[in-house]
Amino acid sequence: MLKTGAAVNKPNFIIHLPRRGAYDGVLLAVYVAICCLLFVLPQTPLRTLFHLVVIPAFLLLAPTAYLRAVWQSSVWRLTLIFMTWLWLTLFWSQDVKWYVFFEQGGRVFAVLFFVTVTAQLFLRRPDFLRRLFQGLLLVSLITSAAAILWQVWNGNFLDERFQASGRAVSQTYGAAMFGAIIIGSFYALRPLASGTMQRVALWAAMGFLVGFMELSGSRGPLGALIVVGLTAAMCRGPRSSARFLLPAAGLTVAGAAILESIRPGFFLARGNSYRLEIWRQAWDLIKQVPLFGRGLGTKAEFIMQDGNVYNHPHNLFLANQLNGGVVASVLFLALLGLTFRMAWRERRREGMLIGLLLLFTLCCGMVDFHIIPTAINPEYLYFWLPVGLACALQARKNSESLT
Repeated sequence: MLKTGAAVNKPNFIIHLPRRGAYDGVLLAVYVAICCLLFVLPQTPLRTLFHLVVIPAFLLLAPTAYLRAVWQSSVWRLTLIFMTWLWLTLFWSQDVKWYVFFEQGGRVFAVLFFVTVTAQLFLRRPDFLRRLFQGLLLVSLITSAAAILWQVWNGNFLDERFQASGRAVSQTYGAAMFGAIIIGSFYALRPLASGTMQRVALWAAMGFLVGFMELSGSRGPLGALIVVGLTAAMCRGPRSSARFLLPAAGLTVAGAAILESIRPGFFLARGNSYRLEIWRQAWDLIKQVPLFGRGLGTKAEFIMQDGNVYNHPHNLFLANQLNGGVVASVLFLALLGLTFRMAWRERRREGMLIGLLLLFTLCCGMVDFHIIPTAINPEYLYFWLPVGLACALQARKNSESLT
């Protein structure tokens, strides 16, 4: 019989499954390394590493009883149904070649496998979140510092918006990755900082990343981070969180105001960046095929009055509806609702991190992101990670029935 305990940050709250030597540690190291490489490698090498290294390593050590527990969780099954529906929409997509069916099928498998590995590592390794966000925090500090030095070296420190080096070539995507890492570091690393120097170093690192987000001029991720901070402060958590988060949100707003005063137009000159017009045109397309959508991969062009052309709706929910119709929207909302429900049940423990990461993703997705992540890319960090953790919470809750 498997056993669970109630203590937080102790090994006895993990589902105790038979370990297989050093494979758990190797799999965790590979998982963290690949998540960190999302910053610096293009997608194809990552996909190759994922299939050639992570999948065989996982199959060597995953106990059958554990796999049944994860696969029986409603979060995992709903993820399977949602991703399968997106794949099925390829049959009525207008711009898809035959090989895309195999490509998207592999991506569906990759998403399900990523969720499964995330849940397994969370349940079997008490240091999973700590090691993951330590690695991500370190690589984000290196890439952001390199980007700042590059801007300074070229003599255009505030002449243009900052871009993180490596994979985060889009200001918005880079800022979104850093925002998710800040949230994870606050909940996974801050409670473990034992000394004054460690706490100061951690707060300095998170503050540095917030500053880089502001230098990137990415209003969506910054606004999402402020919303997450205020939400966390209002939830029934420790009072210390409210003391930290409310001043942090105020300082973020103040920093943006200072940047705008130093360089007028840094945040405000772009207006709404065509978002309202893009959303209006996307809604017109949605009304043409509301039930089943236009199909995954169907090309769409949104032409502005000044001639600029955009190829995605810049809204997660509109993109989901446009590609998969009402069916996809219902499945997506059900998946979000179930994940938030599991997070709320465990809000005194890991649930707060899961819920806030997902809330951050949705806030960012209101003004960007063209579709649910269906490939191994940086968006895994702030969408499928909390989904995988929610699967783990369900498996842990039902662990008494495992043998």
